[in-house]
Amino acid sequence: MSTTYGKQRIARGKATIAQLNAGLVIAPGIGERSIIVNSASCRAIGGAVTAVTTIDLQSTNGTPVVAATFAQAQLTQNTLLEVPATGTTMGAGWNTELGLGDGLKLIKNGVDIATATHVEYIVGYTVV
Repeated sequence: MSTTYGKQRIARGKATIAQLNAGLVIAPGIGERSIIVNSASCRAIGGAVTAVTTIDLQSTNGTPVVAATFAQAQLTQNTLLEVPATGTTMGAGWNTELGLGDGLKLIKNGVDIATATHVEYIVGYTVV
């Protein structure tokens, strides 16, 4: 027996620090379908990411499931931080189906992000 999954999709962009502090939806949920996150990276622009504990990639559910985290200490200016490198973690939502209709968002964990002006992100996922 085999399972057919949807095509690979990419969420890619540049988020301002204000957007990350508030939580930025980077992939909206799609009806009664689930998202499987299978790759993720971030890069700080305009300085290192400071103050915050991590930047989290998580579901948009009211009780979010974390797919991946990016540690502040490794988010230095212009350094690509890609899961599963040092300074990243794969959470319970990594490479598994998130809740039906859940989207994806990036959000700070801890105090507000300081110093950097933007964070570029690339997230690979499949909708099933």
